[in-house]
Amino acid sequence: MYYQYRWIYAALIAGIVFFISYQYDIQPTYACLIKSQEIQKQLTRQLGRYHLKHNRINHSHEMKFLRSDKNTDQLSVIPFLSALEHESGVRIHLLNHEIEQKIGDANAVKINLIVYGSFQQIYLFINRLEAFSVLILNFNYHQTNFYQNSLGLELFIIKNNFKQRSPSRFYRQRPAHNPFCLPIHLSIANYRNDLSLLQNAPLEKIKMIGYIEKGNQHRAIVSLENQTIFSLNDGNKIGKEQGIVKEISPHHLSLLLPNQKWVVLQM
Repeated sequence: MYYQYRWIYAALIAGIVFFISYQYDIQPTYACLIKSQEIQKQLTRQLGRYHLKHNRINHSHEMKFLRSDKNTDQLSVIPFLSALEHESGVRIHLLNHEIEQKIGDANAVKINLIVYGSFQQIYLFINRLEAFSVLILNFNYHQTNFYQNSLGLELFIIKNNFKQRSPSRFYRQRPAHNPFCLPIHLSIANYRNDLSLLQNAPLEKIKMIGYIEKGNQHRAIVSLENQTIFSLNDGNKIGKEQGIVKEISPHHLSLLLPNQKWVVLQM
């Protein structure tokens, strides 16, 4: 009788083993995998929005900026990164940073770093970057495990040179200020590329300070008197005179006015 139902017993035992394995091993592992994938997609979307918001420049671009002949203070990124590291809880490994460049009245430097931490910590770190004049040129997100992630970043940090002023009430209320410019200028220091600001300024107040080239694509870097920086494509409309960008070259920017007159902004 026992041997007659041995296949039924074997199938029953196998079913019980499979159920226990599924309940306590396969299902939690699969749920953890799905959650990890959703977290990775969420961070990728956040970084993608950050790229679009700050008019991302690919690291393969050939960036040609006007260098300064004056001696400028060395741009120290260590206090800046240490502050973000403390606020977000991530661990930052600085790989290298290039020599400071001069863009009109602003200084800039490009750095490469790796950020380690949980998704929430890295997510907070990315959000903190939005308060500063920082462009993300390139990034590589890697999930080591569910609790540990790494994010490789190539950043372009813009430092505005404002005249030193006495601390204001705004400064005292905002101790965690931008280390690259005075807090009183935070509203204008951030790189937003909002061209509506350029449309409210006369063309004589707009200066061409840089040039970017990638293949047949050309972009001009311009600045207002308050050191707010913008990038322009062909066809953009700027200035109170409503000039349309028609030609971008390494040394000048040509605009066509509604009255069919031409205006040239020299580097």
